[in-house]
Amino acid sequence: MRELLERFIAVNQGRSVKTQGTNDSIIRKMMKTWPGGIDIEVRQIRPSHLDEWLALHEARLKNTSYNRYAGFLKQLFEIAVKDRIIAESPFEQVTTRWKKPQEPIRCVPTIEQFQAIVDEIRAQRYTKFAAPTAHFVEFLGLAGVGQAEAASLTWGDVDWQNERISFRRHKTDARFYVPIYSHLRPLLERLKRTAVSLARNAPVFHIHDAKKALKAAFERLGYPNFSQRNIRQCLILRLWKAGVDKKLIAKWQGHQDGGQLIMDTYTEVFGDDDAQYERQQLAKLGIPLPKCRIIRHNCR
Repeated sequence: MRELLERFIAVNQGRSVKTQGTNDSIIRKMMKTWPGGIDIEVRQIRPSHLDEWLALHEARLKNTSYNRYAGFLKQLFEIAVKDRIIAESPFEQVTTRWKKPQEPIRCVPTIEQFQAIVDEIRAQRYTKFAAPTAHFVEFLGLAGVGQAEAASLTWGDVDWQNERISFRRHKTDARFYVPIYSHLRPLLERLKRTAVSLARNAPVFHIHDAKKALKAAFERLGYPNFSQRNIRQCLILRLWKAGVDKKLIAKWQGHQDGGQLIMDTYTEVFGDDDAQYERQQLAKLGIPLPKCRIIRHNCR
């Protein structure tokens, strides 16, 4: 089994960094928890061994994560079959080879909550990183970009003349542009005034991840554990409530689908705010929105 895992790593070394990271994590779990240890001949492995290992981790895994574990086993033993180490994959007789993904429950802070989070981080007295971290989190929420995009931002990416910021989307390596919104400009100008260097290759932020600071702020404020992605969604919420066309929102998010993801995914985040937005739009036409039952979801 140890040699088969090494072969799996070699075969999949051309995959994306994220995929390789996921595989590495699963391999580490397998090496620590495989029933009887991984120094076992592949031909001696039975479907019950796979069932036992999956059951060992099933309780802590979401269905999508369970599927990744199961998919890993499927690919692993497909290699053994192709290389004629075994005639048939034991994965074919695993009891639960796939689970239907759970419906995600997404949460996004309100604009008021977002501001309270930023203020809470900035108010910390006994750390020199309070202000830089607060600036970083505030930028995520005001510009509507991800942690990776903000972390790699340089002053050369800020086009003051055309009032836009250039970002490189890390997933696709494609460039996209975000306007210097009126609510974002004061923060950018403040960062410019206090910057150590304004050279084109100088980073705008020296903080690259605010996960720990956010977690501590949520605990102090009694908020749900919003992710940095949820902070980014504050801008989508702001634009949506302002009536900005979904195609433009998608463009400023670096999406190439004309707003389909915004419609399919992000509006779900807004919940009651989406219903309120609909009422506002119908009110402009003088048409009252029929009363309906609003289903509330608890954030987890």
